[in-house]
Amino acid sequence: MLKVIRKIIQKILFKISRIIFWLTPHEYIKKNDLETKLKDNLADETFQNFREDFKKSSLIYSRDEIREYAIKTSLLNDKNNDFYYLEFGVFKGESANFFSKYVKKYYAFDNFQGYREDRANTSAVLRSRDDFNLQGKLPKLNSNVEPVVGWVEDTLEEFLKTHNPKINFVHLDINLYKSTKFVCKNQILKVCNSNTHFSKLYNENEEVNFPIAHHDGNYFVNNETKKMIYDNNQIAFKYHENNPNGSVDNIAGIYSQNHRILGLMPHPERRVSSEIGLDGERLFRSLNI
Repeated sequence: MLKVIRKIIQKILFKISRIIFWLTPHEYIKKNDLETKLKDNLADETFQNFREDFKKSSLIYSRDEIREYAIKTSLLNDKNNDFYYLEFGVFKGESANFFSKYVKKYYAFDNFQGYREDRANTSAVLRSRDDFNLQGKLPKLNSNVEPVVGWVEDTLEEFLKTHNPKINFVHLDINLYKSTKFVCKNQILKVCNSNTHFSKLYNENEEVNFPIAHHDGNYFVNNETKKMIYDNNQIAFKYHENNPNGSVDNIAGIYSQNHRILGLMPHPERRVSSEIGLDGERLFRSLNI
């Protein structure tokens, strides 16, 4: 009986507290709540940035629309028509035939024999070794599509040596594990902007050592946006001496327009002790100054 009475009292008190809250003028609460002020300012700033970006966005409703957008955007970088266009994972050639309509030459990598490893009963994708297996027979491809037949890990290296291609576009739909490569190593970066909350303890053009842990992905941007981030001094770090993932202009990290947010591929948190190096530690210490 006492438990029931206690629960009833708790519910009554809770309802009273909510009534008091809603009767209190919100202007008073906001004026005296620093956290609320900060949240409101950040929310307003985020909304304004989103609204400006949304004006430049494109609405895409179908797979063909996004394919068309991707290939046409890449063609903006190929004024002389001397770049290479590659596809990994061809199967029946639907996407290869679609993309090749827009370019002079298109290279299509596939073994046309399904998976090398058996994927059945795995947690990733429930597919057997024979899925996507054309028994080695080539599908019907446009005349400007050149198939590169074989396992990617066996054919790609020789292709790169033979053609030394300037690659502008890659359509990747390969679903294979054995051909992927995880890269974990130290990487030299160059500091591009030392006048932010993140970089105050670095010098302009200083070389620092941050580890990388790449499986896939890199930084890509069109020429218009690239000019904007240069004009606004948004580039934080660049890969120095070698580019481990093919990012545009060797860019390893960028700031938001207001320089309050940093997006970074390498891992400064793995250089925060005297035993392994302190180059990354300075980035985090900069935030406390």
